[in-house]
Amino acid sequence: MSDKVQECGLTQEEEEALELQMMKEKLSKLLLGEDMSGTGNGKGHVCTAQAISNSMTNLYATVFGQFKKLEPISQEQAMLWKREKDWLLSSCDYMVDQYGKPRLDIANNIPGLKKLDALLLEILDGFNENEFEYKDKSNLESDMRSPPLGSFKKRYEDKWWLPMPCLSRFGLSENCRRILIKRRESANQIHKAVKAINNEVLAEIEIPEAYIATLPKCGKQLVGEAVHRYMSTASQSDFLDVEVLKYLDIKSEHEALDIADKMEASMCIWKRKNENSSKSSWMGVVDAKNENLAIRAKSVLSALKGRYPTLSQTTLDSYKIENNKDVGHAILESYSRVLESLAFNIAARIEDVLYMDESVKNEFDMEMKKVVAEELKEIEQRLMENKIHEARSTSDQFI
Repeated sequence: MSDKVQECGLTQEEEEALELQMMKEKLSKLLLGEDMSGTGNGKGHVCTAQAISNSMTNLYATVFGQFKKLEPISQEQAMLWKREKDWLLSSCDYMVDQYGKPRLDIANNIPGLKKLDALLLEILDGFNENEFEYKDKSNLESDMRSPPLGSFKKRYEDKWWLPMPCLSRFGLSENCRRILIKRRESANQIHKAVKAINNEVLAEIEIPEAYIATLPKCGKQLVGEAVHRYMSTASQSDFLDVEVLKYLDIKSEHEALDIADKMEASMCIWKRKNENSSKSSWMGVVDAKNENLAIRAKSVLSALKGRYPTLSQTTLDSYKIENNKDVGHAILESYSRVLESLAFNIAARIEDVLYMDESVKNEFDMEMKKVVAEELKEIEQRLMENKIHEARSTSDQFI
């Protein structure tokens, strides 16, 4: 904002006053639950926690929503991200227990998330000088630095909105490739860390009644007769969550998300039945069947998410986010979620460049082998011609 302000000829005091006014407007909107009528009865009114969650999501979309290339973000975008993110996180400074200590989940996670945020921006800043460039797909066929069309069509047919990374015909240098691999690993590690925080926060949010109202009465109805029978009858030593996944024969991530929704819903049903039976039991005698089913459903769900680490949010997660009224949970969940998305996108864009590097080098190697083969063929042909010529010369001498 400083550059813009300087262009407008504002003094430092006027700049600070303008920023203060922007902050007041932003926080007022949050306090009013995005209902600027001020009555609390507006059509778009939501609770403060939901307003903060929406604001964090919208801020990410504004700054990183068009993230298509590996390059530093502009100074204006960096300032916008830092300024408005700090405004949203400022609420955490006042979330304390009665004895004046920051709330435990806030104190444990916000500093770590800020460090991971800074690391991601540091990775992006490292792309100010590259051995590759981006071009629209429409210009690739006439471009000398375009990738092989075969590999291009195969990998990017579902990524039509992304510009293509283009390299020289020799590909990346070993040093550049080594740096990219290191940055990809860093982005993947950050992705795992923020995803773990996000999962932890979502687990702490209470299951909303709106979600419970959508559940059927019987978990077997969701998982199916065969899976339910196996989960109910298999002994502790014989039960394997991978066997359930093998039986389900999941073909795509879309199917995996559907199974995750059903398994999570079944787990909630069996947990609630177990809790209800515990409350109504006489002399503490409780049927452990539902508890055992819930534990096994959780095991299958964990195995499924392990097999599909980029799985989208489940229906339960969405309900929790939409119905959550705890501002601390809203900040932690939304902040970790947008960092998770940014880390994943950075790693994916780096993977695109590395894939293109392999394709270009393979294409170059094939061309070189073809050239060498043609040269060897010419040499053999010349040698054969020389031998024939020598043989004729020898025969002429005898004659």
